[in-house]
Amino acid sequence: MNEEIIFTGLWWLPERHEEKTCGTIKYVPDARLNLTLFGDLSAEVKKGNFSDAFIILGINSEGKKITLFNCRHAKVQTANKQNTNYYQIEWMFIGQHFENEDLIKFIDISIRFEHLENWLPVPKNTFDRITTNQPEQLVFHLKAFDLIFYWITSTEMYKCETRPFVEIRLDNLESFHYLIKLIHTFQDFVSLAFDDPIRILELVASTEPIETAPNSKIEIYHINKRNYVEKISRYDLFFTYNDVCSYFKDVMNEWYENVERTQSVYELYFGVLYSKGMYLQHIYLSLSQALEIYHRRKFDDKYLEEKQFEELKGCILDSINEHFDENISKMFENKISYLNQYTFKKRIKDILKTLHQHNILKWSKKERNEFVKHIGDTRDYLTHYEVEYVEYDEANFINMYKNSEIMRSILKAYFLIDLGLPIEDIVQILVDDPRIKEQFKL
Repeated sequence: MNEEIIFTGLWWLPERHEEKTCGTIKYVPDARLNLTLFGDLSAEVKKGNFSDAFIILGINSEGKKITLFNCRHAKVQTANKQNTNYYQIEWMFIGQHFENEDLIKFIDISIRFEHLENWLPVPKNTFDRITTNQPEQLVFHLKAFDLIFYWITSTEMYKCETRPFVEIRLDNLESFHYLIKLIHTFQDFVSLAFDDPIRILELVASTEPIETAPNSKIEIYHINKRNYVEKISRYDLFFTYNDVCSYFKDVMNEWYENVERTQSVYELYFGVLYSKGMYLQHIYLSLSQALEIYHRRKFDDKYLEEKQFEELKGCILDSINEHFDENISKMFENKISYLNQYTFKKRIKDILKTLHQHNILKWSKKERNEFVKHIGDTRDYLTHYEVEYVEYDEANFINMYKNSEIMRSILKAYFLIDLGLPIEDIVQILVDDPRIKEQFKL
C-alpha cells in the first residue's frame, strides 16, 4: 500500500463477462486509486448512461485477478467516437475475483502500521542477527478474534530490518466491512498510544486459514487521505505496549467493548485527532460534545429520581394549565421534560471531581470551577454566537486552545480508566507525558 502501482489489463462488470475493455489502474499511496478505461464497460455506458459500478473485475498483464470495489464514474472523454472512461476506486483486491459484495469475506488479515516498531519492541532474546530467525509471535485470544503480533526480518545490503505486523484471525469467514471495523478500532487504539494518526502501510487478507492455504493471500489497497506524521520517536508516545503488556488481553477486550458502547465519544475524539486542519472552534465543540456524551453514558445525570420528578412536573403543568391556553401548555410540557437533566457545566464539574478523587487531577476546587465556567461559557458562545456568553477576543482565543488541549487530555485519562488499568499505572502514564503533567499539576 505504500508504493505506487501502475498496470494495464482487461476489465469487465461481474454480470457482463463477455464485454471486456482494456484499461490502466493507477495507485498513488494516500492520493488516488483510479481506473482509466479505453472504451466502455457495457453497451449501456456506450449509449451515454454513465453510472457508478459497484464492482469491476479485471485481470492484469501478469495474469493476476483483480476486484475493484466501490467504483465511482468520474468523467468520460470522447475522441474519434471513442470513449475514455475514468473511475475513482475505493478498494482494490489483488489475487481473487469477488462477483458481489456478499462474497467479499475473509478469515484472516495482516496489517503493517507505520511507526509501530516504536510502540511494539521486538521481544528480547528472540532475534538472531546472524541467522535472521524471526522473533516469536505474541498471541492474544480475545473475545471476538485472535490478535497476533509477529515480526518479519529482512536483510538487504548488509542492513538488517525487523518489522512488526498485526494479524486479526477469525474462526469463520466474516464480511469485509466487519474486518475493516476491527482494523480501524485497533488503528484508533494505536493512534491514541501515539497521540498522532498512524497510517496503514500494508493489508493482506486470506479467504482460507494460512496453515491450510498459504498461497491464498489477497493484497488490499485503499485510499485514505488523513493527515499523518512522517517521523515519530518512541519518546513522543502517550504510552507504549510495555506500559500495558501485563494486562494487554483485558485491555484490548475492554477497548473494543468501550468503542461499541460509547461509539460517538470515540468518533468525536478521533475525528479531532485525524483532522489536523480543523478550525479551533470545531475542535472545541467536538471535544466538549464528547465530554458531555461521555458523562451521559458513564455518570448519573438526573437531579431527582424519575418518580419524584414526575410528581414535580405534574404540579408545574397543573399550574400552567390554569393560567394559559393549550398551545402554551404543550410547549412548556416539552421544555419541562428536560429540566431534570444535568446542565453541561454540572456534567463537566462531575468529570473533573472524579479525576480529582482518583488523584489524577491536582486542581483546587476554585480552579475546577473556573475551568467549568470558561468552557461552558465558550461552548455556549460557539453554539449560539451571542455576545452575552463571553467576550470573544485574542486572549479568549488563546485560552480556547489551551482548554481544548485540556479537554483532550481529560478524555485520554478516562479512556485509560475505562480500559481497567490500575490508577497508579494511569497516573504514571500521565506523569510521563510532560504536557499532561503540567496541565493536571501532577
